[in-house]
Amino acid sequence: MELCTFWRNKMGKPLHESLVSVIENAKPEGLKSLAALIVATNIPKNHVAISEAWQIRVSELELRPDVYGNIPQVLVEKAEEARQAHPKNQEVTTH
Repeated sequence: MELCTFWRNKMGKPLHESLVSVIENAKPEGLKSLAALIVATNIPKNHVAISEAWQIRVSELELRPDVYGNIPQVLVEKAEEARQAHPKNQEVTTH
């Protein structure tokens, strides 16, 4: 329920803009849900910031880096997909 309340407070922003702040405040069970969401969702931008936030939060919570899958690698793949889908926009991984 905590994750849902936090997400509702962030509504109005695209997912890729709000994921970083949601990850920064997530508990382990919230990270598990976010991992599934990241894998299943088209993320057009902000891949690097999301990956960095993920890695920092997993470390802060003293979890194994791959506890919910290799999310940083998933984000690398999503960044490449976004680059291919929008070749004129080469900044898809940083915004």
